[in-house]
Amino acid sequence: DNFTTNDGGLTYKGDNDLYGIISYEGLHDSGAIYSSITSKGKYFQVRKAEPTSRDDIAALNSSCLVDGKGNIIVPEGYAAFDVLNERYVLAAKASKVTYSEDKTVVNYNDENGLSFTTSSYMSDSASWYEGEWCVFDIKTGAPVPNVSGAYKVDIYARGDFLLYKNASEENARVNSKGES
Repeated sequence: DNFTTNDGGLTYKGDNDLYGIISYEGLHDSGAIYSSITSKGKYFQVRKAEPTSRDDIAALNSSCLVDGKGNIIVPEGYAAFDVLNERYVLAAKASKVTYSEDKTVVNYNDENGLSFTTSSYMSDSASWYEGEWCVFDIKTGAPVPNVSGAYKVDIYARGDFLLYKNASEENARVNSKGES
């Protein structure tokens, strides 16, 4: 159950069955405080409480994104993350269980765990969640203004620009200030 990142982090399982992050050189150790850790490129998605059912929205949204030293990149309050590039992270927050694929933002299935729903990925065995997504700018540590939504999204980051399309909009291209 160990993961590593390409940015100097290693996970471990403690005696208390919780997980921690330690830097390669051993100078930074979060302690075994996380109930789950998932590698997301050079970052880790961590959660301190696991959902007890598909309706446990509070625990589902208890993830945050940290680096290999345990520094918070995106604060707690989200269900899933997708690192788009060195600058941007897509974050999704679940609000309620849904049975409509069209309104799905986040889904869960036993094989792949929690992930975003995009037009390229769906699963018949999924638990679907309505919610909202936003894009965090890693450089500023804040959401990019005007880049959020409540429907499935196809989004790509190229340098400082984001290209995205969701079910309710035409294509959009914005910079880090949310300007078209």
